[in-house]
Amino acid sequence: MKILFVSPVGALFSGAEVAIVNLMRHLSSNGHEIYNVIPDNETNVDKNYLELMDSAGIKCYQLKTMKWWWYESSVQDMSEKDAVIAYQHKNIAEVREIIRNNNIELVISNTVNVFQGAIAAACEGLPHYYIIHEFPFGEFGYYREKIELIDILSDKIFAVNGELFGELKKYFSDTKLHSFIPFSNISEQMIRSGKKQRIVSIGGITERKNQLELIKAYHLLDRDDIELLFIGSWDEGYKADCDKYIEEYHLSNVTFLGFQSNPWELITDKDIIVFSSKLEAFPLVYVEAIIKGVPAIVSDNPGHFSVQKYFGTGEIYPLGNIEALTNLLKRSIQDFESIRLQALQKSTQARKKYTIEETSINITKNLDRLEPKTTNNYIGGLSNLFNLSIANDVLNYLKGQKISVFISDVNGQYGPTNVRTFPINNSGLIEIGNFDSKQIRVDLTENPGVYSNVCLIVKQTNQTILPINSNGIEKNGSFIFYDEDPQIFFDISQFRNEELILNYSKEKIGTLGKKMFFLYLEKRTEYETLKNKLFVSEKNMIEATSELEDVRKQYLDLEHQYHAILNSKRWRIATHIAKLFRRK
Repeated sequence: MKILFVSPVGALFSGAEVAIVNLMRHLSSNGHEIYNVIPDNETNVDKNYLELMDSAGIKCYQLKTMKWWWYESSVQDMSEKDAVIAYQHKNIAEVREIIRNNNIELVISNTVNVFQGAIAAACEGLPHYYIIHEFPFGEFGYYREKIELIDILSDKIFAVNGELFGELKKYFSDTKLHSFIPFSNISEQMIRSGKKQRIVSIGGITERKNQLELIKAYHLLDRDDIELLFIGSWDEGYKADCDKYIEEYHLSNVTFLGFQSNPWELITDKDIIVFSSKLEAFPLVYVEAIIKGVPAIVSDNPGHFSVQKYFGTGEIYPLGNIEALTNLLKRSIQDFESIRLQALQKSTQARKKYTIEETSINITKNLDRLEPKTTNNYIGGLSNLFNLSIANDVLNYLKGQKISVFISDVNGQYGPTNVRTFPINNSGLIEIGNFDSKQIRVDLTENPGVYSNVCLIVKQTNQTILPINSNGIEKNGSFIFYDEDPQIFFDISQFRNEELILNYSKEKIGTLGKKMFFLYLEKRTEYETLKNKLFVSEKNMIEATSELEDVRKQYLDLEHQYHAILNSKRWRIATHIAKLFRRK
């Protein structure tokens, strides 16, 4: 069977993607033709991911986009809305083309965050499966409003086994909803021998992962002889909160290693793993700890419950109860050898149970008896609306339709991170906020154009701040930008932390041509005038040069005559007689 998977990212930093990559490779090894669509934007494409696809014989398509997930999945930047939607329309059309060119029989969307494959399948009249890893509340609560649409676009829905499956039974019929278990291909390599007991947390340092709760429990534990080790990249803001607490309470044996491609290489047989996450679906790192036989303490979020129920093992504490977590840590340290032995016994049972064949059986079973599309194809009737082909120059123009305010650093440099964006209108007063900086740079879109009345207004005093520089042409109070990336600079050193308002008027795009034509005429007149002056000057120079040449020739003739006289016999005799008379 030819199956197209649509992925939320092209990387392996999430359990959802690890699980589906393993499923794709499993299906490919069993004779299915697997194709994969991923977004090619920002830092989402991982070289290792592409190598895995290639080694499994999976054809991978990378589609250029601005925002791959549903627009509502994150804080909305209204300045980019039109461009985002245009790109998404284009991406749906591209997926439809992939379907047609490869004679795809089934489309599978991994996570509720993607929709391109679901709409493309509906337009092409193909069966579509959704694989859901997210609860309709918390971080991904936005999709609760889309459940009816997800239902319409799905012939089958596969939800992570356990608490999530139970939650989604409220929204989908028993005939449509099925469970599956995310699979991680866990190495059988034994963990290395350690010398000292440690408490270890694996995973990104984020608000959702909730590591600060573990740090507080470690503080109450009062065991500075035992290291608290964190393995994983971090959110800067949340990491700062953790650092602040560590510094405030003088915790001396806490280590952050950052991201590690294989964290289990760092784990020893003396370690206790703690996962304090607020919300998970079926966390694979917890599964890996069970398979590896490492004692684990976890919070009582739904995902941890799901893993515990499936494997029948794990120590759980009430989320938010720091004292309970501390007590579990004390007991695990005190009774470590017996707890470690129990964990090893459970790992043997878990490894036998946890196979790709077992975890994906509901998905593969439905593939074997795939039926034609059965859902009401409301989208199919609107297929022409989702077959939009948009030229790249148009997309780039739409993408550039926003105002960007760049804030200079202490060295006067402008970076891509310290920036604020705003939607652009034909004219307006935009409150851009206050800045602890000497200068700001305002990019009035990223496209050529003509702007007038450009200035900043101090909100409190109504003072006007005029630009100090730009990369355009200033003429009669207007700024003319004939190239991309127009920039206007303001000195705000005297107005630090004052609320500022940007004032501007954007002239019609056709005005740019007129302005440039008049500038051309003006410059052509200047050129002709200068050319005439140069012509006159050149004429005068030629005449002066000719006169100079005549004078030079006359001078040379006189010089020749002078030397001829000096060297003649008559002149020498006369000179001697004159000298003789002078002596007498």
